[in-house]
Amino acid sequence: MKKVGPEYERWGYPDWFHFVSGGLELLVALLLPATVTRPLGIALGGVIMLAAVATVIYHREHPRALPPFIVLVLLAILGWTML
Repeated sequence: MKKVGPEYERWGYPDWFHFVSGGLELLVALLLPATVTRPLGIALGGVIMLAAVATVIYHREHPRALPPFIVLVLLAILGWTML
């Protein structure tokens, strides 16, 4: 299994930051199913994906920006349909 800690470290994040990132992503997964908490889940997920896209683009790893960008677009569509 590939470890993500070294990648986060290469990008300038502390070696424990992948736990924070994973915990926030888990929180998004818990917030999205319930209608009342879905807007918060969409917003938090959008911020996380925007940070992921910005990180890999800043470090010139452009192909790695595609998956979080797709998730960001899907979250935006979900948010838009809730209006």
